[in-house]
Amino acid sequence: MNLPLVFLSEIFFPLSALPGPLAALGALLPSTQMVRLIRETLLFGATDPWQLSGGLLLLAGWTFATFALSLWRFRWHH
Repeated sequence: MNLPLVFLSEIFFPLSALPGPLAALGALLPSTQMVRLIRETLLFGATDPWQLSGGLLLLAGWTFATFALSLWRFRWHH
């Protein structure tokens, strides 16, 4: 399961090299946003929160959505 995520998250090559639907899917993945944020911060010195806000908001959305899903699906077994 990890191998497709690695190839869809811009670690090895840009998403523009992928077909349209795969590039769109890859752009929404949290791993892609993490790679982009780390690259912007470490390689290009981006420290302005407004410059990084798109990726940060998408990560926050993933965090909220997966947490809400886990609250909805998790049940204690007695």
